[in-house]
Amino acid sequence: MKNIATALEMFASDHSGKSPTSLKELTPSYLRAIPECPHCHRDSYSSTYRTVGKEYYVHCSGGHPGLKQGQPTYNSQSRLMP
Repeated sequence: MKNIATALEMFASDHSGKSPTSLKELTPSYLRAIPECPHCHRDSYSSTYRTVGKEYYVHCSGGHPGLKQGQPTYNSQSRLMP
């Protein structure tokens, strides 16, 4: 998730603060491929990515033991939240 967040920050820096409309826009310039969640063993991030103004939100759509549904989450304001 941190790699996705870094790529999103780089994209925004190159596009006057604008976030991409989908994570696919990050490949191949910012990421070779959208990473797989180490727990889910698949891309569980693309379907949850959304933007609101200049802010973005992304979380894992898979279930993680010990975490609420939709966690971990990363957003442009609070950063990584468990």
